[in-house]
Amino acid sequence: MKNVKIVLLLIVMLVVANGSSIATTLDSSAFPYKYEANVLPSAFGPYVYSSGNGTAESSYASISDGIMTMDTDSDGQDSDSGWWTLAGGAGTSWNPHFLGGYTMEIRMKSFANNSGAYNAWFQWYDENSAILLQVWHNKVYLNNVVVADMDNQTDFHTFRIVANVYDSSAGQKFDLYRDGVLIIDDAPNFPEYPGSKFRFGDMTGFEESKVAVDYIRWDDKNAWAPIVPEPTTMILLGIGGLVLSVRRK
Repeated sequence: MKNVKIVLLLIVMLVVANGSSIATTLDSSAFPYKYEANVLPSAFGPYVYSSGNGTAESSYASISDGIMTMDTDSDGQDSDSGWWTLAGGAGTSWNPHFLGGYTMEIRMKSFANNSGAYNAWFQWYDENSAILLQVWHNKVYLNNVVVADMDNQTDFHTFRIVANVYDSSAGQKFDLYRDGVLIIDDAPNFPEYPGSKFRFGDMTGFEESKVAVDYIRWDDKNAWAPIVPEPTTMILLGIGGLVLSVRRK
């Protein structure tokens, strides 16, 4: 019994020590706004589809089992493009405060394209900042910061951008998590973009994209870190097993 009390005391101490981080995390399923890839984006709501060469949305994008696949390299031509725009501002689902913070999360995989270089991109603007996320099959770019040597095409991966509260455009920074792991810390801001909007797709007109998107979720009013098993959590799980072991003896 004495051993059980000691173990329980350790659990309480660890929970208290870990409490501050728990308060800043949220699973994206609880975000107020979501595109779950059950229909094409233009049918989901206020998304407007555009194409650089006039190709129909249905020629590039398709839905199957809750996954939106976009393939603008199907004909091998470097002039193809297609993208969606969500106009933001007051009364819309994208209206971040000019001082931040906010959170965006995408679950997707990105295939090697014809040119073996560029792939999908996501672009967010508020009144004082801009974010450009590019997901290649083998690397990730966020506002001039690149992380290479990764596999983004074999399995789906979750990418979360966290924009923390800031006091000026120049002071805005962005963190990027891949599957709950911080891979880019404090990416710089591209400041002073007028208006609010969100775009995603392939707007390049060259080196076309092929991607599969499971969902896009966002909270335009809060900065949330992802929920991942932290070392403290793993210790708690281990202690829980120890309690069961002690009680059996």
